[in-house]
Amino acid sequence: MSMFKVLNLTIILFTYYSANCQQTDRDIDKEKSAAFFKEAEVYKQGAKIQLSLYDSAIFYDPTNHEIYFKKSIWYKKTGRFIESFEILNLAVEYAPQFNLGYRAWSKLYFLRDYDGCIADLERLDTLTPNFIDYPWGECIYYLLGLSYLEKNEFNKAVDFFDKSIADQPDDFYSHHYKGVTLYLLGKYSTALEEFELASKIYPELPDLHYYKSLCYLFLDLKDEAKIEQDLCGLYYTTGHQFTLTFIQPFRTIYQTDIDELMVMLR
Repeated sequence: MSMFKVLNLTIILFTYYSANCQQTDRDIDKEKSAAFFKEAEVYKQGAKIQLSLYDSAIFYDPTNHEIYFKKSIWYKKTGRFIESFEILNLAVEYAPQFNLGYRAWSKLYFLRDYDGCIADLERLDTLTPNFIDYPWGECIYYLLGLSYLEKNEFNKAVDFFDKSIADQPDDFYSHHYKGVTLYLLGKYSTALEEFELASKIYPELPDLHYYKSLCYLFLDLKDEAKIEQDLCGLYYTTGHQFTLTFIQPFRTIYQTDIDELMVMLR
């Protein structure tokens, strides 16, 4: 066995022992915890030794929410989603203002738990008064709008998309999903106005033209509907499909939807 493998095995055994022995007469040692945490960050995400180092860091400081957060990410990246959320709940317990947003974001996109997302975001909002939160880089109002859209509470969704747009006027997704929501409410002309605003930001999304085509169709403007259907098909077949890394977008379209739209326009 090589010296490197022996050293790795020794570290794993030591960290496993440290993390699992009872903390009876040992006080919290933030410096040791920080040292293990720093060492863990050296390794590639998902490495087994990294998990052991996180456990050791928690052993010496079981109140550090950042370690629980990183350990939660480790479990998620390795496909162990139940453990990931269990550990994330501990991060929220110790520092809700720092971790509620990510838990809400994860509930929305990974669990499709819209009520859970809304509850976390509303709690976060009360903890950060006079401040607009951006969980995982997305406006809190946009996330609330998506949640209510998927709950089919369309009027609430429109209200939150409006708040999102007020804070970030050039956000394509807020305009697009507000347009989708207005379409679902049967407000086709108003939806088209919102889609026009979205198209000035990103005109190549096939979904945008798909919903515009439907709006024109239900307004009995078939020539305009056909133009939008053609654009939808063009952008879909030239690599502009609506995709997000590791996430299934909401209300996205597929080739079968485009085919059905073509039949409707014959």
